[in-house]
Amino acid sequence: MRVQYLPNISLFLLIFLFPAYSSAQEGGPSKVLEKLVADLKKSGEPAVIVDYVHWPTAWKALKPEEKAMTKSSSPAELKEYFRKFLSDPKKVLRGQIEEQLAALDGGPQGALEERINSILAQVEEQFTQGSEVLVNSKYQVGKELIKGDKAQVELRSSYQGQSKLESIDFIKIEDNWLLPKMDKLGNSPVQ
Repeated sequence: MRVQYLPNISLFLLIFLFPAYSSAQEGGPSKVLEKLVADLKKSGEPAVIVDYVHWPTAWKALKPEEKAMTKSSSPAELKEYFRKFLSDPKKVLRGQIEEQLAALDGGPQGALEERINSILAQVEEQFTQGSEVLVNSKYQVGKELIKGDKAQVELRSSYQGQSKLESIDFIKIEDNWLLPKMDKLGNSPVQ
């Protein structure tokens, strides 16, 4: 069975998921991105990314409803939420859904439970496929643009004949290049 190229899922997994290892900080943001990609491919686990994110910046960027959804009242709690989510999204989503169901007053929950199980199975399948794409894609780190404590690095990914060019944003915190957010690898072109 041919797995569709899932750029949004693999992109999400690549970024959504990055404080960086001190050993990853030798060199600039391009070197950090190369290490991140190598760590992701080697481990096959998207949760590796949480170690490449500057969590205080990511937490500050969240909207109040996103903080409520992730039940995070601090950068450390947000990091832990994403570590758990990226390790087992089905388990995290099931827990969130069960909390919402418990708040309902009775009603026909049998059909609802079947529908939820179906959705969670789809999530698990997409996550598995996204992880496969992540591990089996070829990556090429491209042009790097540094302006003060901010940088963008081009990343070209290819999978089963399809390729995508993304711009990955970084910020410099205490001489370490880190991802500022968990929502994207970057959508703005490198200029």
